[in-house]
Amino acid sequence: MAALTTVGLSHVAASKVSLCLRTAARFIPDRKDPKRCKLHCAQKKCPAVCDVETGGSCYCPEGFIREDNFCHDFDECFTQGCDHVCHNTYGSFKCSCRKGFVLKDTYKCVRAPPVVTGVVKPTTSYSKDMVMGPSASSSSFLWLWIFIALVIVASIFVIRFYVVRKQICRRQTCRQQPSVSADTAEA
Repeated sequence: MAALTTVGLSHVAASKVSLCLRTAARFIPDRKDPKRCKLHCAQKKCPAVCDVETGGSCYCPEGFIREDNFCHDFDECFTQGCDHVCHNTYGSFKCSCRKGFVLKDTYKCVRAPPVVTGVVKPTTSYSKDMVMGPSASSSSFLWLWIFIALVIVASIFVIRFYVVRKQICRRQTCRQQPSVSADTAEA
């Protein structure tokens, strides 16, 4: 075995992550430095890794305690102090919180912010720093007024046209009615 370091007990300074997976099932890529391999045990008890070059020094993965030539999982929940609930895992632990709390900074549980349900009423207050402006541009209102004025003028012309036409029609009907009545009277 090549150099073992105290930081994460790396197996070799690997240039590629796949080297960790090819060496043995007992090494995984280190999360902090993916170019290095980290000693790993996915069970409660694993054999210790011993370096024969240094006179038989044996090592265990992080979160394990060496007893003779074996590494036993240490229950970190006894010493880590999670605020609410601690779950021991092989070589590590995980904190969780009871209902109504959220996990902060790995260990601490803080009250969860209230969840708003139902209808939310918008605030009507405003700050002096807020800039209040029209919701539509003033040019759109100008075109609206021009359109309304044109509709009114056109309506006046149409109404005037029908009024004049009706008056002309009445005059012609009035002149013809006496003659029509006279014709009908003769018959």
